[in-house]
Amino acid sequence: RPRRGQVWAYVDDSGTVVVHRFRSRLDDRYWVTGDANLGDDRPVTAPSLIGRVTAVDRNGRRRRVGVMSTIAGRLRLDLRSSRQALSRLRDS
Repeated sequence: RPRRGQVWAYVDDSGTVVVHRFRSRLDDRYWVTGDANLGDDRPVTAPSLIGRVTAVDRNGRRRRVGVMSTIAGRLRLDLRSSRQALSRLRDS
């Protein structure tokens, strides 16, 4: 089961494999977001989840996605949520 800040792969509605960070869950829906995205993607259901990503190969180099990445991801998600809340307060 996904935990906040972990990186997961899933299949979107078009059949494309997407790798994003898990943000939250409500009932049978999972919210994920890319690290460079400002907002969440559409919710994902459990059958669409492929699995947790533990490493990424890019340009012939392997980068592990472990505990430190998960902690950094959680901090990034918390910072994004705080910024969005401040923005809503300023707009009201």
